[in-house]
Amino acid sequence: RNYQRHTERTGRPSRLAGSSSHDLEVVDHLDFVYNHSMVQPELSKAQLRQFHRPKLPSSIVRSDLPWQFQILFAPSTTKTDAASMIASSYQSMMGSHPGATSQSMIKRESDLSPSEGNLVLLEYSEERPPIQLTKGMASKIINYYRGDKSRCPISAGGGDRPTRKKRHETTPATAGSTTPGKEERSTRLVGPSAAADTTVMDWIGKPPKKKSSDERAEKPSIDMLPEGVTEILHKNVHGPFIGDVEDGVTQTGIISNLFVAPMFRHEAESTDFLMVLGSAPTGDTVLSGPRKTLGVVLRPLPSSVYTVGQTEPRIKVQTPGGNKEKEFTSPFFEYHIAKLLKVVEDTEGRGMRSEEIIGELFPDAKITSGKNNTFRPRMKNVADCEGNTYTLKSPAEFPGVEALGKRFSPESVAAYE
Repeated sequence: RNYQRHTERTGRPSRLAGSSSHDLEVVDHLDFVYNHSMVQPELSKAQLRQFHRPKLPSSIVRSDLPWQFQILFAPSTTKTDAASMIASSYQSMMGSHPGATSQSMIKRESDLSPSEGNLVLLEYSEERPPIQLTKGMASKIINYYRGDKSRCPISAGGGDRPTRKKRHETTPATAGSTTPGKEERSTRLVGPSAAADTTVMDWIGKPPKKKSSDERAEKPSIDMLPEGVTEILHKNVHGPFIGDVEDGVTQTGIISNLFVAPMFRHEAESTDFLMVLGSAPTGDTVLSGPRKTLGVVLRPLPSSVYTVGQTEPRIKVQTPGGNKEKEFTSPFFEYHIAKLLKVVEDTEGRGMRSEEIIGELFPDAKITSGKNNTFRPRMKNVADCEGNTYTLKSPAEFPGVEALGKRFSPESVAAYE
C-alpha cells in the first residue's frame, strides 16, 4: 500500500513543508563508512551463501589449539550508580547533537571490537530481513510515546521531557467521606453460626489505606529508559512503524537510513555472559610457549538486549540488470579500479593489465571478451591505457579516489549487496 505524499506522521514540525519528518530522518555515519574502506567490490560465493551469517572458525574445534581466556570483570553497582553510568556512557558515545556518534572514539575498523566498550545486542525476529545494515553503519534508538505528556518517559539520550502539571489543593469535602479526626472501627468478627451472610471483609476487616507517599515509592510516576531518545507522538499521527502505537504506551524503535523497526527490551539473566572469539591477547597477558592460541574474551552480557520486530525498508533495492543498478555500478566499479591502481602505483610503482584488475577485484568472474568489454570503459574513465597496461590519470583529468567514493552512498552499497 502506497502512502500519500505530504502525509504528516509525527507530532513535531516537518523539516520540509508537506513531508513526514520520519521519512526525512537521516542518520550520520562514521568517516570510514563514507570512505567505503570496508566495502568489497564483489562478494565471494561463500560470503553470498552465508550472507550476514558468518560461520564459526574451524579452529574452535581443534584439539591441538589451546584457548587463552581473558575475562573482563565489571564491579557491581547500585541502581542509582548504574543509571548514572548508563547515562554518562551514552552521552560519551554521542556527539554534539543526538544521533551523531563521536568521531574521536571510533576511527577505524579495529575500534568496532565487541570486546570493549558498551554494547547493545539486537536479535532480529525475521529469518531473512529484506535489507540489513553493513558493518560500521550507524542507527538511532528512539522511544516513541503517545499519551499524557506529564507521564512521558525520560531517556538517557535526551529528547522530549514530561510536562509539569499545576497542583490543585483539595477541599475537605472532596478529600474523603469520612469525618477528619474520627477513627474508623473495624467490623467485629462473629462466630461460625452467624457467618451465613458474611463476607471475607467481615472476617478480616478492611485493609488499611496506603498513603500517597507509599504509592509513589512503590510505582515511579516517570519511566527511566537506558537507551535512545524520547519523542512524543501526536494523538492523530500513526508513527513510523507498520503497527500503531497505543495510547499510554512507549514503543522503542531502531531508526536507520535503511529501515525502521520496533524493538522490545529483555532482561538478561545473571548467569548469562558474552564470549567473543578473536585473535590471542597481546601484551603481558600472552601465555609463554606456542604463539598459536585462540583468543577468547568473556564479559558480562550487556544490560541492553532487544528483540527487533518486523522491519520496514526505507529505500528501494536496485532491480538486477535495471537502470538503477547501472547507475550505481558505474561509479562503484570506477572507485574500486582507481583505488586498486593507486595502491599498486604507490607500493610497486607500476600499472596493471586489464586481466590483473579484473582478476584482483572480481576473482569469481570469468574473464571473457564480453566481461572485459564491460569493465574496459570503466577503466578508461579513471586510467590511461598504454598497450594493455593501465595507470591512473593525472590530477588535472582525475578527481581522485575519495571524490569517486562520494558519488555513491553506504546505503546504496547495502542495497546492491
